Order: sequence, then structure tokens, then C-alpha cells
Amino acid sequence: RQGCEICATHASLDCFRGNTCLGSLLPSQKALTVSIFREPLDKTLARYYFQKSRADTMASNLPHHGSIEEYVRNCGRRGIGEAWKRCPNEYTEILAKSGKPHAAIGALKELDVIGLTEEYDDFPVMVAIKLNWPLEWLTYKRLKTILGRPKVEDHSPQVLDAFRIILQDDIKVYEAARDLAHERKAATPHFQDFRRRFDELQLKVDQSCRFENHASGLQGLDCYHVKNARR
Repeated sequence: RQGCEICATHASLDCFRGNTCLGSLLPSQKALTVSIFREPLDKTLARYYFQKSRADTMASNLPHHGSIEEYVRNCGRRGIGEAWKRCPNEYTEILAKSGKPHAAIGALKELDVIGLTEEYDDFPVMVAIKLNWPLEWLTYKRLKTILGRPKVEDHSPQVLDAFRIILQDDIKVYEAARDLAHERKAATPHFQDFRRRFDELQLKVDQSCRFENHASGLQGLDCYHVKNARR
């Protein structure tokens, strides 16, 4: 849209410890701040499988070569190496300079729109309403579609319980973000009408996909292509 600049980043501690486009915004500039949250166990397991498959390009984040049991043990040993790179409570540390979950939860109110990956289509609808944009501008093709990747429920209770302890701060922040997103959605007039219209528009988008494995060590198939990926 003419006159509108969009600044987007894949929020992680790596990028927030350095310079990002978010830091280039002047306090006087008017901006809409939005964020999408992913359930912490799901996010951390996805990080493990992705980084394990991309060890050739992500050597700084090792070790990810071992089993999931070894990985979760290393996550819990906060005294070895840079553990925050492996299993960080990213939401807590990014949203709160103090690294405390209650401060991160308090910072959620600064976000104009909050989305959840498991309820993603609510997010573009809320953005469109907030910016008074046509819903047509925010329809999309689903490229982050996966076949054959292990899901959270595919892991043992021992692994999941250990992760819940390690990620307890981020779980609190995520749950607060989810509740706030639901509260705002419920308070938005005619949201369900907007959502039904968005669903109708989405049906017109070509969602066909040629699934492929874009890395030799990556389990499962993705609906997107990575240039120069090693097979």
C-alpha cells in the first residue's frame, strides 16, 4: 500500500540481541505492532528438528545431532555453553528486559494485534479490521504445510514433562497472550462476519502444493522450496 512501510522479523534472541529493523523505528513514528505466538512445546520441538537437519548452516546452535532425549537434557543444563540458543524462553526474554514472565505478560498490552499459529486465520482478519484494510489484501497461500513431521503428541510424556519445566516461563506468557487474543476477538464488533467473509476469500486461493524434502536430514516434507538446500 502506498505510503505504508512494513517491517517484519522472525523474532528470536539471535536477532533481538543485534540490530533489527524494529530498532530503526523512531518514537515519533506511528506504527502498528503485531505478533504471532506459537505454543512453546511445539515451537521448541520444531526448532530441534529444523536445526538438526540444517547443522551445515547453523553450526553455532549445536549440539542438535543427538536424540530428543539428549536434547532435552542439554536444555535443562543452563550452565553449559549458550543454553539460551538451544531451548530459550524467548517470549519472556524478548518482551521483558528483566527476563521475568510477569513483566513479559504486562508487555503484551503494547501489542496492537496478537495472533496464534493454531488459530492463524483470526490474525489477518484482526489486522484488516485494525487498519481498515480490505480482507482481500490479506488472503494467502499456505506454504507452511508439513507432512510426516513429528508432532508434540508423538513424544514421550517424560520428554514433554521435562520441556514443560524448562519452558514454564514462556508457557505462562503464551497462555496470557492466547487469553488476551481471545478477549480482543470477542470484543471486536462483527468479527465472526469478517471471519466468514475471509474464509470465503481463502477458498479462491490456489492451495495446491508439491511437497518436497529440502534438506537431507529433515524429517517430513514441506510445501515450500528452499534455494540451494542440501539434499
